[in-house]
Amino acid sequence: MQDPVHPNRNKVNNGTRRLFRGRAYTAALCLLLVNILTCQRPEPLKGDILITNVNVIDVERGGVVPSQQVLLRGDTIHAILDADQDRPLEATTVIEGEGKYLMPGLWDMHVHNTGDELMRTAFLPLYIAHGITGIREMSGMPEDFLMKDSVDQELLVGPTIVMGSPLVDGLSTWNVGDHHLTIPDEAAARAIVDTIKAQGYDFVKTYSFLSRDNYLAIMQRARELDIEVNGHIPNEVSAFEAIEAGHRTVEHMIGLELSAASNEAELRERLQEKIRAIQPDSPADVSRETFLAIEYEPVPHVDPAKEDSLFALVADRDTWVVPTLVIQKIISYPEDERFWDDDFQRYIDIHNRDTLLERDYQARGRLKPTIDYRMHSLKRLHDRGGKILAGSDMNGGIPLHVELQLMVESGLTPAAALRTATLNPAEYLGRTAETGTVEAGKRANLVLLEENPLDDIRNTLTIAAVINRGRVYDRAQLDALKSRAVAVLDRVEAQVRAENGE
Repeated sequence: MQDPVHPNRNKVNNGTRRLFRGRAYTAALCLLLVNILTCQRPEPLKGDILITNVNVIDVERGGVVPSQQVLLRGDTIHAILDADQDRPLEATTVIEGEGKYLMPGLWDMHVHNTGDELMRTAFLPLYIAHGITGIREMSGMPEDFLMKDSVDQELLVGPTIVMGSPLVDGLSTWNVGDHHLTIPDEAAARAIVDTIKAQGYDFVKTYSFLSRDNYLAIMQRARELDIEVNGHIPNEVSAFEAIEAGHRTVEHMIGLELSAASNEAELRERLQEKIRAIQPDSPADVSRETFLAIEYEPVPHVDPAKEDSLFALVADRDTWVVPTLVIQKIISYPEDERFWDDDFQRYIDIHNRDTLLERDYQARGRLKPTIDYRMHSLKRLHDRGGKILAGSDMNGGIPLHVELQLMVESGLTPAAALRTATLNPAEYLGRTAETGTVEAGKRANLVLLEENPLDDIRNTLTIAAVINRGRVYDRAQLDALKSRAVAVLDRVEAQVRAENGE
């Protein structure tokens, strides 16, 4: 009914209602647009370090994933995204990766260290300076755990350490000391496994002079205590028997060619006679020459069928081979000029340099057939499905890179060689969830290279930066680590030469 006093009131109310409705629609539309725009601009992913536009080395497939953004948070790879994706990324530190290659940190799976000042102040940092973020110690001592713990607590700059026991061996008068444990009988063999397990070592390290009975007692007790056995296969034990017993890693390829020899029994007995001749008062040279004969004596003829059966067994069982070609190549081919390169020699301590790198070492020429066989057979082992780990048996960092080069010279592809120092160690250690590849969720142990190592394995040395436990070491910082290490090595060398009256 129309209001007689205010005849236009209804018209005004209707107009007002329409105005309010229009404004409400506008507000709702604006809110909707805001929500849409907000959805299109997600919150940025935040981290501590961002590597932009980098080529990621896919070591598993042997290829390159181009133009990736790699975001690190703490000591973990938080995310990896294509460079052309829209999600914003933020980090405190940004590293330009354009034209560079990012690969996992390397592992050296056969090293010998000590917990002394030389190791702490020189060799541990040198591993990082050369992109090695993990090592496997092959003759640890109780005091080495302090060094390992200091690295884990980031009190020392150094790689992750897997700790092997002191050498468990038979009677020897060479290379003796606290790091060398002599096992006289089966009771002592079982007891030493108990001790090694209780002290916290990751594995038992066996050596060449162990008797067969003592070795098998060690293997049995190790299975009972769930601790693995690695190292040299003793001369009295065939590689077939050792692998069947559960021997986890075969170092230096020792025993493989002997176990595949046409006249295996004759050769093995000849070497065993040398071991039996060693007495507590024997000169050290007697033990040393016997050891070298076991390690390097050429096998006149390898039976191809036996070799194939042996390599098939290695592939079938959880056994890994650590060739350590580089140290064998130095001993056998001291004339190889790469070992006289300043960058190679600069980071090797005086003891290794004087014993391994003398040009008058030509008497070792008799060892050439052995390293030649091992290099040639490595490709056959790989093609048969054998599992290989890279190890240098030397300090300084560069020898591991030369080890990878020698694997390629043996016939492996650069990708296959690279896997022996990245993914393969992760698989052997049961740590593929945390290391071995460049993937989100894994530890931020990485190496940034100037050149592609899949094109040329020597490019593993074109290091632009290393990331260890989430901490970046740029080229200047890596050079500083090297310089400090060289100063320590020079001081130690001067002391040794002064003591020797040189």
